[in-house]
Amino acid sequence: MKHQYSKILFILVVCFLPGLLLAQQGGTSSPFLMGTGARQLGTGGAASANPQDPTAIFWNPAGLEALPRQALTAFYASLPYGTSYNFIGYVRPTLNLGTFGIGIHRIATGGISERDERDVVGNEFSYNQNEIYFSYAKNVWDQLVVGINLKVNYQAIGQFSDTGFGIDLGVFYQLGIQNMFLRDLKVGLSIYNVYSPRLKPGASTDYIPHNIRFGLSKALTYGDIRSPFVFVVDVNKGDKQEFHLNVGTEYSYHQRAMVRLGYNAINGLTFGVGATYQNFQLDYAYAKIAGGVFPGSHRVSVTVAFGKSRQELWELAEEKRRQEIERELAKERERARQETIKRLLEEGKGYYASGDYFNALIRFTQVLELDEGNPEAEEMVSETNTRIHELRQREMEKLAAKIQEERERKQLMEFVDKHVSKGVEYLEKGDYNAAIVEWKLALERQPDSKLIKDYIEKAKAELLKRIDALIKRADQLAKKGNYNEAIQVLNEAQILSQNDLVKQEQITRRISELEKRLNVYDFYQQGLVAYRAEDWQKAMNNFEKALKLDPNNWKIKKFYEDAKRHALAREQQMTPEMEKRFYRAVNLYVEDRIEEAIAIWEELLQEQPYNKRIIDAIDKARKQLAKRHKTTK
Repeated sequence: MKHQYSKILFILVVCFLPGLLLAQQGGTSSPFLMGTGARQLGTGGAASANPQDPTAIFWNPAGLEALPRQALTAFYASLPYGTSYNFIGYVRPTLNLGTFGIGIHRIATGGISERDERDVVGNEFSYNQNEIYFSYAKNVWDQLVVGINLKVNYQAIGQFSDTGFGIDLGVFYQLGIQNMFLRDLKVGLSIYNVYSPRLKPGASTDYIPHNIRFGLSKALTYGDIRSPFVFVVDVNKGDKQEFHLNVGTEYSYHQRAMVRLGYNAINGLTFGVGATYQNFQLDYAYAKIAGGVFPGSHRVSVTVAFGKSRQELWELAEEKRRQEIERELAKERERARQETIKRLLEEGKGYYASGDYFNALIRFTQVLELDEGNPEAEEMVSETNTRIHELRQREMEKLAAKIQEERERKQLMEFVDKHVSKGVEYLEKGDYNAAIVEWKLALERQPDSKLIKDYIEKAKAELLKRIDALIKRADQLAKKGNYNEAIQVLNEAQILSQNDLVKQEQITRRISELEKRLNVYDFYQQGLVAYRAEDWQKAMNNFEKALKLDPNNWKIKKFYEDAKRHALAREQQMTPEMEKRFYRAVNLYVEDRIEEAIAIWEELLQEQPYNKRIIDAIDKARKQLAKRHKTTK
């Protein structure tokens, strides 16, 4: 019998004593105001401005946006008389839509016996209360985040039960001020039961009161050096409650082991420890219950983080966007190729229909260059060659009629036909110079041949187009830094332009410029090899040689200045202000905010460009960043 009375007393205390202890005029509170999460309860329950895991669903829904990746937290607290008190929460951050969360809070006990006014034992009944949270948080401006909980509250006492619906709101803000006292300061505000759940498990209706929690979180600092201590404080106020204070602190050893101490206005001192391994974290806390009315309670929570972080998701989205652009460019190139093939076929057919078989043959062979084995182009090349041969036959027949002696006529026809045919063969292979040579030999024997003259002029024009195309291609390769390949293309153009002195001079001048750039590139590459080997003097010398050849190259200037800075680095005394800024960057580096640390050191480097201490710090930080990027890949 004594056990049954104790269990009833415990349920009454858990559900109603927090309000009774703090009220001026009496009142009630939700049993879940005890809180959740061993990490948070170990620091006295001061957690509205210090989101660390999915328990932020309860403490301050706006804090969900501070979690970098998906996480799941399970919490259990040992309460007297077989009463279970637990929480499970899951959080999923997104790239652009904010952060979503869902959680379930539960307190329950059973085996409570009914008794009438004569103290006669009746049936046993149980007590059960659940609170389900559907949470959302979004960064609305700078570092200001707002959050909301839509929650369902279910209560069952024996055969009586009811369900109510409520809303919580939260705000979270992280100051971006570099002042020693305000740096790393976080502010949280959560308003529980903005819309209060109404419950009527029996004859009367009750509502869960409003509660406001305002908190601060601050990583302590010594001068410009960040301490492993974090201090947290919360102020609470309910509908019928006085203000009461929760404070706590956490010491973290390299983010691997934590010790916590806190004070709660209701339950007094709290204590907790924690440990992390890879993506798992185990936390433990101990505190009294209901102001010491009952023995102390052990609280344990397990958190596991998984999935990709927001930064990783952003990088994946960027990569996907880049691949999509590449696919679109490939489609555009293929579309342009097909349009070019179609245009060349149409132009070739037009020339063929008008009897201009020379230009027709060029267009059809260009189609085969773009689309080897194109059946339509191959057929038209064959037909065009047949027409060219027929024209030559007719022309040769006219020539034969003019020659009196059969032997001379035959020799002339054979010679001219031989060289014209060879010229056509060279034309099909794209060797315009060889084709022109052959046709000029034929023209010497048949100087009044309009057809051969026409071939020569058109071949020259087409040769000029090809030379210009090669020059353009060489310019494009040079812009991309492919100087050797560009020179090879220009050599090809120079061979084609052997009979054009103007083009020869133009191409020779371009080759000379590219060879100069190639020398610049060689010195630059030698400098890079020495730079990566940290042979600063050799790197500086090579970059200096490259700059003499290309003094306006900003990239080489940048490497030269950096190599020179390393080569001439020496110990220098910094001013007190510079020392202060230097250690501020050291603090950021310890916090793993490496890019911010590098930015401060680079500002200091503007004042003392050869300070070895600053240069070594930047080198170490950049190597750490490179190692991290390599690991994430």
